Amino acid sequence: IFAHAITTDAWRNSLDHYQEFVIIVALDLKIEEQDHYFEVTYSNDLKARLFILADNQFRFYVDPSEKFAAPAQSGEGLNAKIFTKSINASSVKDFASAALTSTSDGWSIKTGSLAINLNKTAATLQVNRGAKVIMAESQPLSITADDTTQTLKHNNDQYFGGGTQNGNFTLTGEKIKIVNTNNWVDGGVASPNPFYWSTAGYGVIRNTFTPGTYDFDAANNGEIKTTHQEKRFDAVYFFDDKPYNLLTQLSHTKIGLNHLILAS
Repeated sequence: IFAHAITTDAWRNSLDHYQEFVIIVALDLKIEEQDHYFEVTYSNDLKARLFILADNQFRFYVDPSEKFAAPAQSGEGLNAKIFTKSINASSVKDFASAALTSTSDGWSIKTGSLAINLNKTAATLQVNRGAKVIMAESQPLSITADDTTQTLKHNNDQYFGGGTQNGNFTLTGEKIKIVNTNNWVDGGVASPNPFYWSTAGYGVIRNTFTPGTYDFDAANNGEIKTTHQEKRFDAVYFFDDKPYNLLTQLSHTKIGLNHLILAS
C-alpha cells in the first residue's frame, strides 16, 4: 500500500504534474465526529467526509484540495445538477442516531440499518447489514494525476445502469464508457450517467460530470472498477434488498436524484 506516499501539501502542489501512481494510505486511519459529518483522516493527512443522508444512504467525499466543493461543470455557463436537493450535510435525525465505534481492525459507523466499516490498515470500506456483507472494496481508493478509481469485490451479482448503453442490458462482464459518444449502434453511448446498481442490494452515484469508465469484471478477476477523470472522489450510496425499493428511493428521498438520471 505504501507505494508513493507524499505529504498532503506536496500532493496538492504537485498533483497537476505528478504522473506516477498515487494511492491513499491509511496505516493509522482515524475518524472524528464533526457537526454534520464524520471526518476521516488517512495517515498521509488526506481528508474525507462521510455524510449520513438517511439510515440506508450515505455520501463519501475524498478531496485532496480540502475544498469539498460542488463538481466542476462539463462546460462554461452550465449549471447542471445530479441531485435536486443539497447533499452537503447529513440528515439531522439520522446523523444524531448514528453511532461511531472502534473495532479490532478499524472503525464502524452504525445507522438504523447499516454498519459502515473502515479498515484502518487496508484503507478499505465495507458495508454490512447484520452479518451480511452488501458491498466491499477489494483495494483502497486510488487518486492519480489523471483519475480516481474505486475497486469493489464482485461475487455472483448482476449490475445495471450507466445510462443508455446500447446493446447492453445487464452490465456484468462488460466495460462501459460514461461519456456521450453520440452513437446509437451496438456499443455506443447516447445518454450516459454515473449511476449503477447491483442485485447485491446497493446503488452508487458518482457526483461528477467528468468522463469515466466502469469495468464490471470484464477480466473475470472478481473486481468492479469505476473510474472518472478527476482528482477527487465523491459518491452517494443507496441500500435496499429489493430492486424496486432501491430504485424508488432514488427519487423519493431528501436527496432528490435528478429524474433525468433515472430516465436515461
